[in-house]
Parts: sequence; C-alpha cells; structure tokens
Amino acid sequence: MHKYLNTLGLMILLSVNHQLGHAQAVADREQQLLLDVQRSEFADSYETLLAGEREVVVVTQESTTPLTKGVALIIGESGLGPFNQNSAAELANMMNQYGWVSMVMPAPTSAFFAPLEASPAVAAQNASNETEPSSDTEQSVHPRQGPVVLEEAEFNQQEQQLMLQLQAIVPKTQQYPGFFLVIAQGTSAAWLGKIYSEQKLGLPDALIVVNPYWPQRAYNQQIPEILANTQMPVLDVFSRWDNKWGKRTVADRKVAAEKNLKLHYRQRELIGQMIDKEQYRLLSKEIYGWLTQMGW
Repeated sequence: MHKYLNTLGLMILLSVNHQLGHAQAVADREQQLLLDVQRSEFADSYETLLAGEREVVVVTQESTTPLTKGVALIIGESGLGPFNQNSAAELANMMNQYGWVSMVMPAPTSAFFAPLEASPAVAAQNASNETEPSSDTEQSVHPRQGPVVLEEAEFNQQEQQLMLQLQAIVPKTQQYPGFFLVIAQGTSAAWLGKIYSEQKLGLPDALIVVNPYWPQRAYNQQIPEILANTQMPVLDVFSRWDNKWGKRTVADRKVAAEKNLKLHYRQRELIGQMIDKEQYRLLSKEIYGWLTQMGW
C-alpha cells in the first residue's frame, strides 16, 4: 500500500513539474517572439498592447491606395513569429496594395504545442487515442514541436487569451473607416471561428480561415459546425500542404456550410508549392476576388 502511494505521489509530482516546466517554456517563447519583433522592426512601426497581463506586439502598415477599404487584422499560427517565412503576415504588403490597412498580431503561444521532449506520462497519453496515428507520415502539426492533449480548462484558457488580444486591438481598428476583416491561420483560425460562432466578441465583417485545425480529435471534429454557424461571411482556404488535422475536415466544412445554408461561404484550394510568399500572393488574389464578388 505504501509502495503504491509512493509511486502515485511520484507520478503526481512529475506531472506537476512537467506542467510548470511547460508553462515556463510557453512564457519564454512568447517573450522571445516579443524581442524578435522589437529587434527586427523600427520602433515607430509597431506598438505594444496589454492583453490582460501579457504584452502583445502589433505591427500596422497603412494602405498604399488613395481609398482605404478598411482594416485587415492578420493573426498567424500559434507559436510562430509574426514575420516567419511561413506566417500569414506575408499577406500584409499584399493587402495594403488592395486598399487595406494591415495589422499583424501574433497569436498566444498554444499549450497544444509542448516541447518535443515530453514526459513519459504525457507521451503515453498522446500515443493512446487523441493524437495523430503513428501511420500518418505527414505530421507537420507545428514546426519544432508536437501536439499534446489539452484538458477543457486549458483549452478554455487559451481561448480566453486570444479573446483578450482581440479586445485589446479592436479599439485601434476602429480608428479607421471601412470594413473590419480578420485573417487567421491554423489553430488561431479554429479558435476565432469558435469565438465568433458563439458571439463572445463583436463580429468582424468577414473572416478568412487558412487551414483551421486543432491537433486533438474531440475538438477538431467540431470545426465544420463551428464555421457553418458563424454569422459573418467566411472564406475557407486549404491546400495539399495542410497537416492531417486540417485535411480531415476539409470536405466536412463545406458540407456543413451547405447544410446550414450559410451565406457568403466559399471554400478555395491553393494550388501549387508549399505555402510561401508566392502562395500568399495567390491567397491575396482569392481574398480580393471573394470580397469583390460580395461588392466590397
């Protein structure tokens, strides 16, 4: 009995230490992203907003056309620098050329993505039934990191952090006339779809989601209905380079939108090479064509 209690106590201690270590790793990663922007950008090209107790950098670029259509808020994948070569921030200059003020804001670092060296207990849990099957060779869930299983409280905490960021930046977007457009990538796109479908924040005029997914089956399966139940127009973008989680819901996302008779929903595939600057150029043209079709 004492041996069992000692073993249980050790497992709990290891689990707590792992969680504390992961929380510190997330905090360190966010601080590094903040420093990266401060070092790479001119001081007058960005500002720091307070989202709860966290500092968030926002980079704003003005429209390069005589008439401004509105603001395009761009939120990349969690844990990626806002100007990473695979980040949706590549869209900023292109959206400026179409008449949009662009605001680039990094997403909060998601607890979904733990360091690769997970504890044995976490590794065993991941291998059970929630993460990608080992037969899938194209993991590409996230560069440098792998998926972990989130409890509901952790999932909700991540959603709350993203909501705080949106609440912090919306007053700034309202300084400009015109439409308010949100472009989001990966897990950020999935969370924003959920937030807007549940109307927890004021709705943008349109939402563009690029490879929306959550690397956990129970959550990922909800994405088609989430997007179908949003009230604003949605452009749903995918490509053959999306990870397995995003690919699994592509067809279901379109079917759910059709079943719900969702207005102004369009699903488009980006054809060609892995997503890079040229692919984002194609994405900007897809966005322009979709918005033009709606009369914007």
